[in-house]
Amino acid sequence: MMKNYFLFATVLLVLWGCKTDTKAPTEADTAFLIVPGQGFGPLQGELSRAAIAEKFDKNQVMERPFYVGEGAYEPGLVVFPDSPKEVEILLDEDGNAILYRLQQAGSPWATADGLKVGSTLEELVKINGKPIHFMGFDWDFGGIVTDWNGGTLSEKDFMVTLAYTATEMDEVDASKIVGDQVVSSDEPTLKKYNVTVARIMQNN
Repeated sequence: MMKNYFLFATVLLVLWGCKTDTKAPTEADTAFLIVPGQGFGPLQGELSRAAIAEKFDKNQVMERPFYVGEGAYEPGLVVFPDSPKEVEILLDEDGNAILYRLQQAGSPWATADGLKVGSTLEELVKINGKPIHFMGFDWDFGGIVTDWNGGTLSEKDFMVTLAYTATEMDEVDASKIVGDQVVSSDEPTLKKYNVTVARIMQNN
């Protein structure tokens, strides 16, 4: 009986020790964390210019026009300019953030399950839990995911743009994955072209 008691007490001590060793995430742990549906690290919600400036050192935030497609630009800011950590911010007419965008190669920003710029199409689909649909490549809105099909990234105002790597493509393949058409991630042709995440955006 005494032997069983000591065994039970030992197990409790081990479990208690494991519990106390579990630490809450620190600011450093979440500094470059993407939270789909919320934002990027401290950049969450419709922050004003001033609120954004307060969160970073003076030389880490600068004014820069935000490219919105088809040759057009809107007012914007950039945090960590000209570095892999760069975040572009689209501002509304009152100077509040309405969209955050990542598109730098080697960016340290990532979701808790590893989604980042440079993730493969296969990794994106796995994280979403369901196949996705996106616009065909090689035009201003090419590669933009249009439907998460009820996966984990659905209904979060979370946007991803895909790109491919290839030096050339034949007409048959191009007819399936290029231009103003919707493409399924299940399309076999995609496996030839190293499709990866090129941009990650969070709308507010």
